[in-house]
Amino acid sequence: MQAIVNQTTLDPAVLQTVDPVTLPTVTYNKGTMEITASVIVSWDSALGIIVQAPPIVIIGSGPVDEPSPWTVLWNLHYDDTTLSACFDSNSQGVEIPAPTSVMPLGVGIHASELGTDSGQWKIVIENGVQSASSFKYDIALNYCPPTPTGDVRVRRHVIHDPTIVVVPDPIDS
Repeated sequence: MQAIVNQTTLDPAVLQTVDPVTLPTVTYNKGTMEITASVIVSWDSALGIIVQAPPIVIIGSGPVDEPSPWTVLWNLHYDDTTLSACFDSNSQGVEIPAPTSVMPLGVGIHASELGTDSGQWKIVIENGVQSASSFKYDIALNYCPPTPTGDVRVRRHVIHDPTIVVVPDPIDS
């Protein structure tokens, strides 16, 4: 199957032969100031739940004194139809920064909430950094592992900690 893969840079998308359900991607929409990250959730009988999230770059506004606000959407995708997962709505589905990370000076977090359904988390991030930096964040999911008998599944909880990079440069510089 062929799919257009959006790179985690601002370069134009490149056509590659990939299986789109197993590759985490990120797309940027400068017009709506939205960043959409596809988070891949899969199951391995030996390892258990596997969560893959792409690195995200939050673009700044450049020399302008106003912080650059971006709405970041994390969308869950599965590579196994017997696996069920959703963001943990009883806590922060996406926790920024992770407890082991420090928020860079000039970054603000607003409106962290469940998106349009339990498979989407939405956060508005303001970027007013003066120099490039990064921080880790946590993704908290509830999931039901596949069962061979189709019995009632137990809900479990997993945390994954990918990275966000913040840069002061605007998208068109």
